[in-house]
Amino acid sequence: MKKFLYVFVLLFAVQVTAQHVFEITYRHVAPENQEAFEEKEMKYWAQVAKAGVDEGKLVTWIFLKRVDTGFGVFGPDEPNYAFVNVYQNIEQLTTSTSVWQNADKVLGMDASLVATGSISKNIMLQRYLTAGSLGGSAGNYCIWNYAKPVDSQGFLEENLSLWKPYFEKNMESKGMVSWGIASRIYPLGHDQSTFITWDNFETLDDAYKHLMPSQGMGEVAKKSKMDKYMPDGFRYRVLFQVLKQVY
Repeated sequence: MKKFLYVFVLLFAVQVTAQHVFEITYRHVAPENQEAFEEKEMKYWAQVAKAGVDEGKLVTWIFLKRVDTGFGVFGPDEPNYAFVNVYQNIEQLTTSTSVWQNADKVLGMDASLVATGSISKNIMLQRYLTAGSLGGSAGNYCIWNYAKPVDSQGFLEENLSLWKPYFEKNMESKGMVSWGIASRIYPLGHDQSTFITWDNFETLDDAYKHLMPSQGMGEVAKKSKMDKYMPDGFRYRVLFQVLKQVY
């Protein structure tokens, strides 16, 4: 699971387009705090995020948890929740702190009373640039595919010229609602992934089917050079459930 921290990116949609930037904050929440954490984030902090969207300071805010949260045993340094904040551009991202500074005003109360910092642990924050996407919804379940290709340009070009058209044509039959690819802006390192693709679905059933091998991709797979661009395959694939999204 620690590989999850050394990989790259993802995101999903709600009109996410090329050049949009986003940040992912990974959190760890112990089992005994998960109910309170989820309630506070969805009841209170979603309101603050929505105000930020309405004021033009944020494109969308998404709150997710790993599908196996509640079943798997995660160490204190392993993330089992994530937040995604999407921005129009770098300028909007770098001036976005006022979204959360306005929490008292938005909630009409002392926001520290519903803060979740004491019942969760921040693991890492990562920032990314979207290179291409399809669909306008995050759906209910998101597969994040982390990659560190040996040929970054080839990997990116094939995703945009081969896989994007394939998923666009077959999205409905696969139960997908969106797809995309992004590259990491910061932080970067030799042991960290540099790209992620995301596959989003309405149902858990369709998400699990997509994770299985041999999903009718024979013809398009024959045209792929991914074994050259990324000979070891994805470094990590993880499935998240969308708990709340505001836009």
